[in-house]
Amino acid sequence: MKTLLTLLSLIIGLPLMAQMNVVTVDAYVLDGITQRPIEFVNLNVLERDLGTVTATDGTFHLEFIEDQIGQQDIIKIAALGYAPKELSIERFFNNPYNAAISNETLSSTTKEGVAKRGISGKVTSQQGPVQGAVVGLKNSYKRAVTDVNGEFTIDVMPGEVLEIESLTTFPKEVSAKNNMNIALEVDGEL
Repeated sequence: MKTLLTLLSLIIGLPLMAQMNVVTVDAYVLDGITQRPIEFVNLNVLERDLGTVTATDGTFHLEFIEDQIGQQDIIKIAALGYAPKELSIERFFNNPYNAAISNETLSSTTKEGVAKRGISGKVTSQQGPVQGAVVGLKNSYKRAVTDVNGEFTIDVMPGEVLEIESLTTFPKEVSAKNNMNIALEVDGEL
């Protein structure tokens, strides 16, 4: 009896499932300047209960039924520190789905709305700004040196780990974010 019911439900359900055209998008979002993947980007279809978030490598997976989302619908891409972007869903219907948004990029913005490259900040200690401190991306050769005011700019993504070293202070690791203020502890042994 169970076998008969299962077989009957498959026979009835197959034509219904065959009529559903599922659109699958597997893609990624890049920084407009560095062309590096952006993590934790929100992607939402406006006025619909559909969306996703990019993984730490900038990739995302989005599935929707073609009949439920029209070509006139808009997908909004937004991330902290980046200008939001809106795209027509129509691009997914007319292009290979996995490439439709792969080339899309977001530009980082400053308070003035001007595109900016990298992360900036200031390194200080109890004695004031630390000149000549080395700020580097962990496990990388990417480095920056602080100026006379302790300020630096380094081309890294928010959330990456920075190592800060100075001759007169203890080393420190911090997570990168824009407009950082990094306080180092003075090494009293020197």
